[in-house]
Amino acid sequence: MTVYTDWSGRIREVSREAAAYLEVSAKTAVGREFPLFFAADRLTVVTAMHATTGGFGTPFTAVLLTGKGRKRKVRVEIDRHGTDVLEWILHPLVTSG
Repeated sequence: MTVYTDWSGRIREVSREAAAYLEVSAKTAVGREFPLFFAADRLTVVTAMHATTGGFGTPFTAVLLTGKGRKRKVRVEIDRHGTDVLEWILHPLVTSG
């Protein structure tokens, strides 16, 4: 599942799979601030974005808040994609319970 943002985190493009996981349409996702989808610890998200723009992306685990208010745990990788785009790769984490 992939989300593409500018370096400030504004969504430019989202895969169909990622939009469904976030419970939003791909059309309505474009233009929204992707860091606001994270339920907590947004400092980690912003720090990872900043490190990636400098060429030092580090994967992290986070909780996403979907468009319907559901929390979903994911492993996130951020990579530079071109000169001014970040590619976010989301890996859902299944919790047992």
